[in-house]
Amino acid sequence: MTIKALIIDFDDTLSNRKQSAYNFYKDEILKVRNDLKDYELEGILQDCMNWDLGGHYNKSFLKDNLERKYKISLEYEDFNKYFGSHFGAYTVLYDGVIDTLVDLKKQGYILICLTNGDYPTQNSKLETTKIKSYFDYVVISGEVGINKPDPRIYEYTCKLANIDPNDALFIGDTFSTDIVGAYRANMKSVWICSDIAKACTIDVLRIPSFNDLPELLKKL
Repeated sequence: MTIKALIIDFDDTLSNRKQSAYNFYKDEILKVRNDLKDYELEGILQDCMNWDLGGHYNKSFLKDNLERKYKISLEYEDFNKYFGSHFGAYTVLYDGVIDTLVDLKKQGYILICLTNGDYPTQNSKLETTKIKSYFDYVVISGEVGINKPDPRIYEYTCKLANIDPNDALFIGDTFSTDIVGAYRANMKSVWICSDIAKACTIDVLRIPSFNDLPELLKKL
């Protein structure tokens, strides 16, 4: 298997979205309830992380549950809009991600970031983490007008980088978007899945973290 380019998802692949969301919700709650005991705040935050649903759904669900269960009101007319405008500043990377990108770059791979989301939010995350310079190309679905798993955004990315899809490897954490989209685009993929016991009947390359990618590449 000859791989020239690595096309890499951002959220929950390179970024530690759970820690980022935790930090964001903590600050928002403390703005309106700075009287909470540590254990009380932690209980609320753990509920928030459950209601966050991995960031894939309407944020009003979390806002409404905070009001219903804890009488905590986040005074934003549109919490989805507020979240999108402010969450990027809280983005943190998983430990070791930069070192891994440097290693992959030294090995001669073309590095491309392909992420779903609106341009201002995703670009803010990339700027906050100072990660843009490690990529040869960055593709944000909101700027292109096509979202993963639509194979056209994979094809667009390959055309932008002047590479053949057969020479690229896609790396991402969400099977239904990242891996399915790569499959539809006839592109090889690697699924990042930290839960080694997670059931899956599809024969897909699978690693627990992005930092395991260099070792996997040596075996391909």
